[in-house]
Amino acid sequence: MTLEAKPMACLLEVSSLRYTRRLLLATLLLFSACDFLPSEQLPVMEFSGSTMGTYYRVVVIDNTDHFTTALAHSLFTQTSFQKALDSLLDRILSSMSTYQVDSEISRFNRLQSSSCQTILPDFAKVVSLALTISQQSEGYFNPLLNPLTTRWGFDSQDLPVILPSSDEIAQLLELTTLDALSIDLEGKKLCKSKPVQLDLSAIAKGYTVDEISRLLIQMGANDFLVDIGGEVRVLGNNARQQSWRLAIETPDGSSSIQEVVQLSGHAIATSGDYRNYFTHDGRHYSHLIDPKTGSPINHSVASVSVIADTTARADAWATALIAMGELNAKRIAGSEELAVMMIFRENEVSTSTESVDGANPNRFRTWTSEAFKPFIAIKD
Repeated sequence: MTLEAKPMACLLEVSSLRYTRRLLLATLLLFSACDFLPSEQLPVMEFSGSTMGTYYRVVVIDNTDHFTTALAHSLFTQTSFQKALDSLLDRILSSMSTYQVDSEISRFNRLQSSSCQTILPDFAKVVSLALTISQQSEGYFNPLLNPLTTRWGFDSQDLPVILPSSDEIAQLLELTTLDALSIDLEGKKLCKSKPVQLDLSAIAKGYTVDEISRLLIQMGANDFLVDIGGEVRVLGNNARQQSWRLAIETPDGSSSIQEVVQLSGHAIATSGDYRNYFTHDGRHYSHLIDPKTGSPINHSVASVSVIADTTARADAWATALIAMGELNAKRIAGSEELAVMMIFRENEVSTSTESVDGANPNRFRTWTSEAFKPFIAIKD
């Protein structure tokens, strides 16, 4: 799908996320205040298209003073950047797309037990980071959940006719043990001791945002926004020469705003349980799998947003924190000094029009870590 370019002034743009098996989450809304005249806006270049089962959008401030040099600005054109961007996207898809049969990840997933595969830098970086965050998150970030995701019906358009039994889940959990993976960064090899299958969808999109950002910096851009399906990284200022303002959606599908953050030089990612799910016998089954139980998450956390220095880290941590539930998420957010906002469902629907004890009329309450609070935008 291709997004239509829109003027930056007076814009309220909704960007909802869909990425392979993960239909996420809280939407990010990009703001432009309407009390600025168009003449006060700097010119921008916009690039948009589709990748990884969702959209991408890149906004670059098109002004000589906002590039490293005048020469860099003169060389940065719609054609030159689009060509470089297309090449970058092709490179990453050929590495991490499970839908390309000849990609690195697809070839690795077809390997038998006790086998190794030579890997290229992109794949090595993402797998290495995934394993690091898995360890830091006490196993709640797990890139080996593909067998469970598939069995629960979230890897296709077909919902499971029969829900998996506890015995079947236990058998599939045996294929998600991370000690079955080993990576040799110096030798550029990834090995498996069991027939495990990688799925990097909870981190690859964020990594791609980071790589696009790195490309923009290499080409001299100092002020830009990169968005792939709601995973966003920004640098510098927007067209109004202010920090980028992004809003996090209330996790009920209404596109209403829960919170607004102000970023410059950071990334944000959100994971939620309310856009990709099915119901069976009156029960809600989210696409987000608890790596400890092998079943869809079943707790009060509806949405988790993470701000980090890279989008890959924000992406992975948002997935890990929503999987682990409220108490563990608060504990680990504190110990890892993560910038986190969590939105919880209240047990009962509130009919009040006023907030009570942190609950709002939409029956949601929020919690923010100390590291997240400095990013909350001051209300106008």
